Amino acid sequence: MTDHRYLARPRDIEVHRNRLSGAVIIFDENGDEFEHTIPIVWEVCPTCEGRGTYVNPDIDSHGLSREDFDADPDFLDDYMEGRYDITCRECGGEKVVPEPAPHSEVGKLWLSQEGERARDRAEDAYTMRMENGGRD
Repeated sequence: MTDHRYLARPRDIEVHRNRLSGAVIIFDENGDEFEHTIPIVWEVCPTCEGRGTYVNPDIDSHGLSREDFDADPDFLDDYMEGRYDITCRECGGEKVVPEPAPHSEVGKLWLSQEGERARDRAEDAYTMRMENGGRD
């Protein structure tokens, strides 16, 4: 299974300077795009859980064992000190992400369409894994 950190990506909300609203693209039933301004709220980033960084998934996405640390004692120190950390790909290190305000009907429609696009990306990633012999 693919580590969720590999799938992290910035929100497709273009935040306005006031940081209280943002622009989103909504698709109509014909597939035409329309830009809408929606009110936003800021929520703790679900990928880094508000830290702004996380361990590079290339280092630990398949798990680490005691043997990994025993084989290289400096590795444990480096790992615990954050030397393998990278900036969160979802929030860009800001620790929070914009979300549509709960009362925004256009925001709800955008979230629904974002969910569909996320499912499409996940299906594409699955197909690519299967074409590569089922390995991540």
